[in-house]
Amino acid sequence: MSTVNPINETPGLSSSGTRATKMPLSVAPMMDRSDRHYRFMMRQITRSTLIYTEMITTSAIEFGDTAFLLGYSPEEHPVALQLGGEDPAALRRCARIAEDFGYDEVNLNVGCPSDRVQNARFGACLMKDPHRV
Repeated sequence: MSTVNPINETPGLSSSGTRATKMPLSVAPMMDRSDRHYRFMMRQITRSTLIYTEMITTSAIEFGDTAFLLGYSPEEHPVALQLGGEDPAALRRCARIAEDFGYDEVNLNVGCPSDRVQNARFGACLMKDPHRV
């Protein structure tokens, strides 16, 4: 009798069971909501959903407590990191850090309309500067 691995049966996952492609549903990143506890709880509800972190800025990753900010439970896979920033070099460095942490996807925030985010020159204001993105 063969053992069934539910991760490998989830639509959109690769044979490794951790790649976040073609997921039928995503739980959007929500500031002050999409923390590791929320993501873990959501993963208990469904395995067929891509779960995002809260938006984390490049400066927080580069100069803050990176392990705390990017830490997650292996049960959260597939999990995507949403990055906020405007410097392409910093975004590239942080995407590599996210890859080292094992994130399945890195998402660049180009849609947040908050004044605080736009004052930092990222989020929705990046849509005005498509060559930068």
